Amino acid sequence: MSTFRGYLLITNGPRHLRPIEGHPAAQHQLFVLKTRAAEFDAKLAIVTYDYARKIRSFDDLPNLFEVLDQAKQVPSNQPNPHHIFIDDYARLFRVTAPEFRSALWNALLEHAAFITDLRQGKPLDEVSEDTTVLIRAGLLPQQKARATHKSRSKQDREAQTAAARRVSAASRSLTAARSAQALRQAYDSYLEGNQGANFRGFIEGDAALGLRNSRGAHWTYRSGLRAIKSLNANARKDR
Repeated sequence: MSTFRGYLLITNGPRHLRPIEGHPAAQHQLFVLKTRAAEFDAKLAIVTYDYARKIRSFDDLPNLFEVLDQAKQVPSNQPNPHHIFIDDYARLFRVTAPEFRSALWNALLEHAAFITDLRQGKPLDEVSEDTTVLIRAGLLPQQKARATHKSRSKQDREAQTAAARRVSAASRSLTAARSAQALRQAYDSYLEGNQGANFRGFIEGDAALGLRNSRGAHWTYRSGLRAIKSLNANARKDR
């Protein structure tokens, strides 16, 4: 009988409860892992776990990356005894601090060949863009242990897609706001050293050459003026 190597992330409850398989926070994960192992007529073995109420750095996931680093050392033409399964990638990101999500995502991508989640059933670098947005933002809802009827699954998919669109739109808005802020700051600095200057002179001159909008293109007079006006209007609303 083959071995199905599993990883658990405990995010609440007692820290030092043994065995870890008896931890209340592990039960849903164990159900998912055991169910899939049984489908392959394999024996489930929990090889490691981490306890982290909040993930702020790699120090909070020492055991996960120790196993993944071990797996990375195995030649690609050999069976990898360190490949592990997790019930859901999103479990990691739900408790990850926003400022660390990008670093964690990139690190997991580097080890994508050695960890598979059972919800997506594929390496991290093959997950769809909409689902990726939800996972990284920690917004992918926890999957129920037992599937319901098809109509419910369709509703879940539609809800996930809608949530992904909201997150994506919010991300684009944030990027646009940051680009506009950089433009306004550069314009303010330009005015300090060029009395009587106007925005057209700024945007068409050398001072704005290094500035880009949220799409990576050069600002035009109209788009730049519109962005600054919108930024100023939003600032007044927040007062």
